[in-house]
Amino acid sequence: MLNPVFDTSITQYNVEIANDITKLNILAIPENENGKVEVSGNENLKEGENQIIITVTAPNGFTNRQYVINVYKRNVREEEQYKEEESKKEDKLEQAYQIEKVSANDQENLPQQSEGEQQKNYWWIAIIVVLIVLLASGINYYYKRKNKINV
Repeated sequence: MLNPVFDTSITQYNVEIANDITKLNILAIPENENGKVEVSGNENLKEGENQIIITVTAPNGFTNRQYVINVYKRNVREEEQYKEEESKKEDKLEQAYQIEKVSANDQENLPQQSEGEQQKNYWWIAIIVVLIVLLASGINYYYKRKNKINV
């Protein structure tokens, strides 16, 4: 993947490619249909550093801009290491997916309370709250009465 993403104001790019790639598929279209595009250095890419130069010439034939793609082609050992790392990443993603899938299934299998059971729970909570309020009022009344008697 081209790094950074293509932007006409940026003229230097980098890309790393697999060991079996010998040429990049470059689609370079000038902004003006009368402009010209020339690509050089894109044949028989070798292991290591390569440089592809794309020259865009304006319709006047004089004004041009060059875009450079620095291409790093992995050697056989680096390619094996890259594939191994990608495989490990895929395994980790698969494990995370399986964990998420199991977790979602567990959530689906949890017993769900019906609306009637939820209403029953709300009534119990309301009854408990009323009992606590009554108990607190009774204790308050008891202490007030006790204080009046002792005075």
